[in-house]
Amino acid sequence: MISIQPVFDNIREVTVTLANQQVFAFLTLGATWTKWRAADGTDLVSRYANYHHYQSPGMYLGSTIGPMTGRIPNSEFCFEAKNYQVKCNHPHLLHSAEYGFSFINFDLVKTEETLQGATVVFQSDYRHPFMKGLVKIEITYVVDHSGLTVFYEAIANEDTLLNMTNHAYFNLDGDFDHPITSHQLLINADEVVLVDDDILGTEKISVDDTLFDFRQRRFVMPSITDPLLKSQGSNGLDHYFILKKPRDLDLVLTSKKSNRSLTIISTYPGITIYTTNYPDPKVPIQTGRLLGLHSAIAMEPHYPLRLDEKTSSPVYRLNKGEWYRHQIQYRLIENEK
Repeated sequence: MISIQPVFDNIREVTVTLANQQVFAFLTLGATWTKWRAADGTDLVSRYANYHHYQSPGMYLGSTIGPMTGRIPNSEFCFEAKNYQVKCNHPHLLHSAEYGFSFINFDLVKTEETLQGATVVFQSDYRHPFMKGLVKIEITYVVDHSGLTVFYEAIANEDTLLNMTNHAYFNLDGDFDHPITSHQLLINADEVVLVDDDILGTEKISVDDTLFDFRQRRFVMPSITDPLLKSQGSNGLDHYFILKKPRDLDLVLTSKKSNRSLTIISTYPGITIYTTNYPDPKVPIQTGRLLGLHSAIAMEPHYPLRLDEKTSSPVYRLNKGEWYRHQIQYRLIENEK
């Protein structure tokens, strides 16, 4: 069953209830993924209690991120021999700040029930506030009993930059008050990018014999609370893992408490793992309480954030007339042992 409800202004929320009682929901604002409720009623992703908080930069709970994902050092970059200095409220441009896709009210162009689940399609024509050209964007969510797949398609009429992902925060127990002590992580990555105190990427290293080695499934909290990370600006995991290729999957998140397992498979070359190291100290989530420190994990597949050493330009270029096509699959298994 699909229902569409007004939220405020021209913003609407699409809710999909499947036959097995799983519930998914999406806002037109930011094509945001606001809800994944398991069949037993457990909320697997976090959302703001008051949707007005989706109107400005914050924790980006379930938001679509783009056109530039991650942090741009000093909010400055070069593209096609032109230097850009972006004005924003952060020293380093984060997730495109107020200029990003997160704050577009997308057109809801299609909702369709299928034999397996449902499809929800959002579209927008995005004109970059400080770069030339128009980018036509389509975001498609396909849900079924096994989970969700998001498809990103875009085409631009000028050469531009594009790097899209979703910023959902997961807790497989539905406990957004306490640290994810029950959660284990497997990441199909041999390399990781270290960060400095401003959480800007520095060097790429092997995960061998480091706290970043998740090639075998293990509990995530020992790495989050490692004295090395706690002494740095990241205050936990906020790192880009370079995924193996070829590969069958990106990662697997498992809870030993709820016996749920979430597998992510994407077409991107890497994934950022963020362990809620700086939850908002004032804005409540759906529980009516604040999101707890290290109580959720965001897993964001996307292109690397680095700048080209010769041109100081981000590496995620989209040429005029070429299609940008990527997808991220989230697959849930209950009673995982």
